[in-house]
Amino acid sequence: MNYYGYHDMSSATYQNYFKTLGDQGFRVISLSIHGDVTEPRYTAVWAQYNAGAWVGNHDVRIENFQTIFDNHKNKGFTPMIVTAIGDLTDSVFGIIFEKGNFGSWKAKHGMSETEFDNENKSALSSGLMLKSYTIYGKTSKKIFAAIWHQNPNWFKSHLYPYKNLSEYQPVFNAETKLNLYRPSIVAISPDKKYGVHFTDNVVGQWVSKHNLDKNQYQNLFNECKNIGLIPICVDAIGKGDSARYSAIFAKSHIPEEKQWQVFGTGSTILKKLDLIAEDFMRSNAVRAMQISISKNGHNYYNKAFNLSESIYRKANTYTRFLLASCSKMFVCACIERLFDSGSLQRNDKVYAILTGFSSPIDRRSDDITIQQLIDMQSGYRRMDDCTYNMRTIGQNLSPKRTVSKLDLANFMYKSVSLNYTPGSIPMGVDGYCNYNYVLLSMVVEKLTGQDYFTYLYNTILKPDNIFDAKPWVTNKTPRDADEIFQEDQYLHESAINVNNKDLVPDIYGGDGMVKEVAIGSCSIASTAFAMTQFIRLHAVVGNGLRQVNERTGSTPGAIAYAQSRADDIDWAITINTREFKNGNALSSLKTSINAVLDSKSSSLKTLRIPGGRTGR
Repeated sequence: MNYYGYHDMSSATYQNYFKTLGDQGFRVISLSIHGDVTEPRYTAVWAQYNAGAWVGNHDVRIENFQTIFDNHKNKGFTPMIVTAIGDLTDSVFGIIFEKGNFGSWKAKHGMSETEFDNENKSALSSGLMLKSYTIYGKTSKKIFAAIWHQNPNWFKSHLYPYKNLSEYQPVFNAETKLNLYRPSIVAISPDKKYGVHFTDNVVGQWVSKHNLDKNQYQNLFNECKNIGLIPICVDAIGKGDSARYSAIFAKSHIPEEKQWQVFGTGSTILKKLDLIAEDFMRSNAVRAMQISISKNGHNYYNKAFNLSESIYRKANTYTRFLLASCSKMFVCACIERLFDSGSLQRNDKVYAILTGFSSPIDRRSDDITIQQLIDMQSGYRRMDDCTYNMRTIGQNLSPKRTVSKLDLANFMYKSVSLNYTPGSIPMGVDGYCNYNYVLLSMVVEKLTGQDYFTYLYNTILKPDNIFDAKPWVTNKTPRDADEIFQEDQYLHESAINVNNKDLVPDIYGGDGMVKEVAIGSCSIASTAFAMTQFIRLHAVVGNGLRQVNERTGSTPGAIAYAQSRADDIDWAITINTREFKNGNALSSLKTSINAVLDSKSSSLKTLRIPGGRTGR
């Protein structure tokens, strides 16, 4: 793409380029007004590409701004870029409009920081995303102007309107650890505070720098030009030698379209599932998922779906997804095997098996049995669960450290009272507790003398001809080649680095969980196909052989679901996010898949797809 960029221009110089480049088919893609209201300076970028008609105005006084804005609006133009200097009563604007199919939008100026933040939250809830914003006003009173556009692809975004220089870099570092997240807008205030907007759409390779003087900016411009990057957003304050710049360079200013790809095989009578998967993923901005359908151990449908950009790792049918609470069915199978061998009894007391535990905060803890852990009847409730609180627990250890399974067990045993006597949690009370399954994994290790996953693999998975399972490591970046990228937008302090206050993505321990500790409850990675083969032989919920039931797993960056039906169909899905546009999306997906299976179940008796694998 051909482009031109010029910085620190006078109004006259900007107008000259505006006309000359405009006549050659270039249009403004970035604009910043800086300096002061009596002598505005302009930094702008023009790119040459085909799009709708466009217009621009600069040196617009506040008293004329609304009239000019409304005039373009009434002619069918949509605001694209806004920039301003000055204060509420004495300000100068630059603005770019374009005609096109942009859907709904809104724009507002003269906002305080609080008003801007609230307007942005309102826009997000209405399906809009920030397109452009600017900071102006006096040092003591910042003012914001902004434009929001419809966000039909439901890209995620985070806004930090106004940060000190010392705060800006840690925010930048944390946000760019999120999968695909990049700065899309940068802004500088008159008092050298920095604003930034992040989103997860893709513009190819990118570079972003802030607090640059004119020479540093020019050097960056030249370096990026040499590697094929264009300036897609540049903001500035001051003029001449005192000017400071923030800039984003990228391969393109236009986000890449997502591409639909499907891998795997399936019976033609189940082809409607392809449409169901695509509709679900497009409606909820899901980039990767798997669906697998088996009956009596024979697989009839095993596909991986991708709706993602070119740089995104593609899911195949053998790609591992985090299973979250669907991991629990594996530890139940291990416990059942120990029952069968006589190494363990259902009513054995858990802490007596583990040894070394005495003087609990609640004497009833010593009465918790193995079966009560499996059945979520330990006496703990969901609100007592420590699985997502491992950072806090680690900070209270001496010395402070990343918690181990034993640390977690000691904390719960010594510090957390039961809400109910074990085995007596009444119907209607949520006794679900991930910690129960951490204890079960510890029991497996204690009785077998083996690492939990080693025992699981050698004793259960390998004999069952299931090879697509592995432990999920908390903060491994990049992920192994056979693991999917995860999608989650939240940041918190790390459960691994308990002495560090830096924010990290929830998918890398910011959720408070150390995956290696919670392997029995939340941290097996596998495929939808492997789950269908497993639940053909083992209970999807609880212990024992196959039972008609279902289980859902949910944690940052993952949804998994497995169901054993009364008609001998076992099916499963894996998804690389739990953030859906529609809160009922997962329920609707399950209902739609089951409706297809209800109508086609009898036809699966004689069909089998080529290459379909079977379990034991």
